[in-house]
Amino acid sequence: MFETPDAVVVRSFVAGVEPEDIEISMHNDMLTVRGRRHDVEEIHDDRFFHRECYWGTFSRSVIIPRPIDNEAVRALFKNGVVTIILPKKDTTEPPISLENAQ
Repeated sequence: MFETPDAVVVRSFVAGVEPEDIEISMHNDMLTVRGRRHDVEEIHDDRFFHRECYWGTFSRSVIIPRPIDNEAVRALFKNGVVTIILPKKDTTEPPISLENAQ
């Protein structure tokens, strides 16, 4: 996760996951990425020398440290990486004019 002047960006490596098997949700300030890797071939655990990916469901959650515009969130999927762009919410309010204050 990193910040640009306009957005918070979250990148998650999701190797072996099809785009339709990814769910991205936001609840309050918590972003969750869920997905499922489908095993393409049944290999028994006692046959592995080394295993880097596991098959099945996964979930990752992170707290977003800035207020964001939920309506403008977008996600891009390319080469096994999902990039979630969370535009920052404009939290600056216009100054109060003393002329119009009652």
